[in-house]
Amino acid sequence: MPEARPVFSLRATVYTVLAAVALLGTVSNVLLARETHALRVDAHRLSVAGRQQLLAERVAHDAWQLVGSTTPQGRSQARLRLRRSVAGMREAHAQLLRHGAAAQPPAPEAAPDWLDVQVQGYLAAASSILLTPDDRLSRRNADIRWLEEQATGPLLTALDQATVQMERRGDARIRHLSGLVWTCLGVGLALLLALALLVFRPLERRHRRILADLARERDFGRQVMGTVAQGLTVTDAAGRFVYVNPAYARLLGTAPEALLGRTPRDVTFEEDHPVLVAPLAHAEGQTRAYEARLKRADGTLVPVLVTDAPRAAEGGAPGTITAITDLTERKQAEQTVATLAALSRGLEAEHTPAEVARRALAILSGAVEVAWLVLFVLRGERFVPEMYSGPLPPGLREQMDAGLGRGEGAIWETLSGEPVYLEQTRVPAYLAHGVQAVALVPLPGGSRGVTRVLGVYRAGSGRAWTPRERLLLAAAVQSLAAALERAELYEEARQAAAYAQALVAVSALVESRFDPLEVAQQVFRILAPILEVDWGGLILVRGDQARVITTWPPEAARAEDRLTGELLGGLPWRQTGQTCYIDDYSAQPGAAAPLVRAGVRALAWGPLAELDEGRFVVVVTRLGQVQPWSGPHRDLFEAAARTLRLALERQRHLRRVERAAVTDNLTGLGNRRAFERHLEELAEQDPGEGPPFGVIYVDMDGLKQINDTWGHSWGDRVLREFGQALGEVFRDQDRVYRLGGDEYAVLLPGASAEHAPTLLARVQQAAARMRPLPGQVGPGASAGAAFWPQDGERPAEVVSVADQRMYQEKQRRRPGQGNRALPA
Repeated sequence: MPEARPVFSLRATVYTVLAAVALLGTVSNVLLARETHALRVDAHRLSVAGRQQLLAERVAHDAWQLVGSTTPQGRSQARLRLRRSVAGMREAHAQLLRHGAAAQPPAPEAAPDWLDVQVQGYLAAASSILLTPDDRLSRRNADIRWLEEQATGPLLTALDQATVQMERRGDARIRHLSGLVWTCLGVGLALLLALALLVFRPLERRHRRILADLARERDFGRQVMGTVAQGLTVTDAAGRFVYVNPAYARLLGTAPEALLGRTPRDVTFEEDHPVLVAPLAHAEGQTRAYEARLKRADGTLVPVLVTDAPRAAEGGAPGTITAITDLTERKQAEQTVATLAALSRGLEAEHTPAEVARRALAILSGAVEVAWLVLFVLRGERFVPEMYSGPLPPGLREQMDAGLGRGEGAIWETLSGEPVYLEQTRVPAYLAHGVQAVALVPLPGGSRGVTRVLGVYRAGSGRAWTPRERLLLAAAVQSLAAALERAELYEEARQAAAYAQALVAVSALVESRFDPLEVAQQVFRILAPILEVDWGGLILVRGDQARVITTWPPEAARAEDRLTGELLGGLPWRQTGQTCYIDDYSAQPGAAAPLVRAGVRALAWGPLAELDEGRFVVVVTRLGQVQPWSGPHRDLFEAAARTLRLALERQRHLRRVERAAVTDNLTGLGNRRAFERHLEELAEQDPGEGPPFGVIYVDMDGLKQINDTWGHSWGDRVLREFGQALGEVFRDQDRVYRLGGDEYAVLLPGASAEHAPTLLARVQQAAARMRPLPGQVGPGASAGAAFWPQDGERPAEVVSVADQRMYQEKQRRRPGQGNRALPA
């Protein structure tokens, strides 16, 4: 019989062992593959859960931005970002649900129903906000408030809990996988060490790779917190920082390590401490958002929006997780809008260009960090200051008042219409006074081009002009230019109305009954505010001599007034043939130094009329700054000169008419009207007061015979010669009148009754001086005298007595008819 072979041969054993190893390897690989797949799923779920947290915060942040946006463009962009955030969160949640459904068996903690309900509710609220029209969006919207609460409260807590559960499940799977590997390896070593080694090493490498992948997934969340632009902090139960991301540290201008162990109060201004929320004051799931001001390391402030929520740290110790959003740009934008609104309101309340410029510079000086603001205006070939704001250092004001000629400084570059921003001025004189950064912003000039430039100056170290400052200045000059144009139009309309009113008022003076001096005062009073003159005068020129007749203001006529005397000696009075205007007297060749020292700048004078007294000239002057005479100013001045000329000529005519009314045409003596007027003046004095006076009534004898015999021409000659003789025999202060026909009267100021014989004898002396006719003696005269107050209390009574006595004397002389009777 053949030898029986062993049941288990070495080959069979090897094959059996190999088969066992292969089976063991197969079973192990199957188990390891399942567990590895489960680990990958858990790692992916953990990553998705972390992304869900960030996406939830992003959805809340984008919704807040959508509600807080004030412009249609801003809301459109915010709505687009919110739509993307919602889509990303929905996709991530779908992935989380798919991986939970793929688990064998399904893992309820991967995507539990309560988490799905909260996420779906959160997405529904966000979708509702997306569907809400812009005009119905507000921060009080229920969806907004619920979204904010969920993003930083329950939803965040739910995602944290889901993440913790997935981390624990991943740890359990890793431990189970490790046990399985060691068991398989032990069995494999027991069977075949070599084969076990061939199985273990690949498994070990796969295990390490899985662990590395898991560690990378876990570090992802921390990496996101470290790189996010929004500030994030975590505090412990005592309120101290245990984690600070770089973004928050950058807000404070320090390193994250320097903040660990400190509290939010240490980096917040004391005035904002009451709004800080202590971590222990939070109820579970409660969040709070508020504004505060962080204090940087250099002492400056940073406005922020703080959103904090409680969070249970490992071990159960409570803490707070806080998101900090920098509000600097938003606050600056709000300040810019407020400044422009205040500028618009302020400029609307002003009516003159000077008031508009002053208000605009005052508002801008408080809104921009600058030292001085200057509004330049282009005059000829120089930019000169029109308005200042801010205290200028000594010497700098004089430098700026001198202006900038063509090519001096960067201001001439603004003629192209573009602003110029410099970190250091190019004008050496400005540098010497500490000026550094300069902004030169031209005001739109329309068809006229650039005529005004706003200069903004900083002292100390130069600093670049921020976009916000440039935007503010650009918008401000637009408002300023529009307000100046409106004010200039208003000023032109007001001046036109004032010119028209002044012309009407001046023209109306022609019909007034004022004398020329009163007319001149009225004219100066009307012209002074319109022409902006400081002195006016009506001057009488005789040869090389000049005399001020009247001045405005009236007190300028006082003897101690320097300007009046200097004007008489300093103006070229011989050039009075035409109206003359001088814009800058100090720049004129041969300008009188006293006038320049007196402050005379602009001058205008014009001839009025040449009367018996001499030539009249009207003069007005401006003191202080140089101001050219405009066309309307010249028209108004010439209209005033015409009015004064007519007033003077009218006065001359009235004088002639008045003189003719009180003068006897034949003798040139005062007539009865003049005699009665002077008596009225004497009648105003009370009896017993004032100097005495006498009245002589005279009647020529034989005038009728002269007229009948020799003709009226000879009689007229006799009347003239007798009147002339009376004037010669009496005193200069005595007044002789021809009352009519052959009647005369003499008023004798200061005469008394004891002088009566002497005075009556003078009448006869006058009669004796008459040239006799051929072969005859001259005519005689009868006279009667009376005196006040002896012969009457009233002048009329005195005249009546003198007339009676003259008649009595005439009766007494009748038989003789004079010295000798003339032939009948």
